[in-house]
Amino acid sequence: KGIKKPDKVFDRYYKEQDRGIGIGLHIVKKLCDELMIPIHIKSKENKGTEIGLNLAHVIHKD
Repeated sequence: KGIKKPDKVFDRYYKEQDRGIGIGLHIVKKLCDELMIPIHIKSKENKGTEIGLNLAHVIHKD
């Protein structure tokens, strides 16, 4: 149903529901940062949320 505060979604322990512990997307963001993989979020409240990773960014040709 969309995220109310998409700028907070990667914060450790942030969650908008009573389930989970709020570290999943935090871990994903940390890994993406370490591997220099661009990650983005697009959310519309009451509509939905998309989170994307640009894996093509890390493919290197020798």
